[in-house]
Amino acid sequence: EPIVQFVVAPEDIFDGDIPNDDSVLAEFDTLNLFETDRQSGFDRIETGSRVTIGGRYQRIFNDGFSFKAAAGRVFRIEDITDFSPNSGLVDDESSYVASLDVSYRDWAEVRSSWRFSDDLGIERADILATASYDPFNVYASYFFVEKDAAIASPVNRSELTLGGGVQLDRNWSVSANARRDLIADRFVTAGAVLSYVNECAGFDVYAKRRFTESVSAPEATTFGLRVRLFGAGGGDQ
Repeated sequence: EPIVQFVVAPEDIFDGDIPNDDSVLAEFDTLNLFETDRQSGFDRIETGSRVTIGGRYQRIFNDGFSFKAAAGRVFRIEDITDFSPNSGLVDDESSYVASLDVSYRDWAEVRSSWRFSDDLGIERADILATASYDPFNVYASYFFVEKDAAIASPVNRSELTLGGGVQLDRNWSVSANARRDLIADRFVTAGAVLSYVNECAGFDVYAKRRFTESVSAPEATTFGLRVRLFGAGGGDQ
């Protein structure tokens, strides 16, 4: 499915009277590739005339295998400065964005989202893989994003998360996960949960360890009990 979108808009409509509090961070990916406004809040709207070129492809096989992909890029009449420098949206030609999802029945799925520079260097990557085979389930996720001082992210981020769980019986289950910073080569968090769920409520006993620290939040281990009531207010509470 090839797609071409034309947007005509003024180049500069902000005179500085409105402070930018809620439109600082912009996520640029295939989900909002054809949005007419990619600003994240109400203090700014996306300005400038532009053409967006991209495409989508999807195929579903009889054996339960499915494949979905998308990619595209934005071309502007003039450069704009409304977005942060490393958002992928500031030049007259944006970064490339792409996504690839592959699944097989309800057993396994891989979802990925990418952003590439002009020379196809990776600016951002977000990958999630899940697999389940009753009563087990496992998942792994990887996240990378280049530094962007304009949004208080002065260093590259690269993190790997692993987790999984076991359904012990109809009501009881246990799960655990750990997240590691691959650049600093240290764990960020790790935790485990024992859950009991019936028709009326869910009870989670959990333990969580945070390995990072700051001036106001030192390393800590937390234990707790979480109660979820089903049906109260029309949803989980």
